[in-house]
Amino acid sequence: HKFANYLTFGGATNICLAIFLLCYACLLLGMSPLLSQEAPVVTPTHRGEVLQPVVYNIKKNLAPNVAAENAQHMAENVASAIQKKIQTFRKSEGVTDSSLLNKAVADMERLRKYKNYQRKKQQNSEEIPPEKH
Repeated sequence: HKFANYLTFGGATNICLAIFLLCYACLLLGMSPLLSQEAPVVTPTHRGEVLQPVVYNIKKNLAPNVAAENAQHMAENVASAIQKKIQTFRKSEGVTDSSLLNKAVADMERLRKYKNYQRKKQQNSEEIPPEKH
């Protein structure tokens, strides 16, 4: 027996296979630069260590004219501006750590009560026998 007796390919099948192989080859070609990239650290020990390769590539490729000290200064300015905005918002809204904690405790208690209510409701519906007609 010949292989052609078990499986035959028509013109449409060959075209579909060719398109698939072409797309697959393009995908492999497009992904090949990723093989040369360094893998990120699996278990970071310091804050921001996972993003270090990303930041390094951005700094290397997009901002070659910016001095490292200038970039560090800009990052510190952005961080302090965001921190000031958060502090201003918390003061204007009267938000404190203790009020947030109290709100979280109250929300959790409300959810527990609702869950217990649903559980009791389900138990009561299971205990009532169905009516006979």
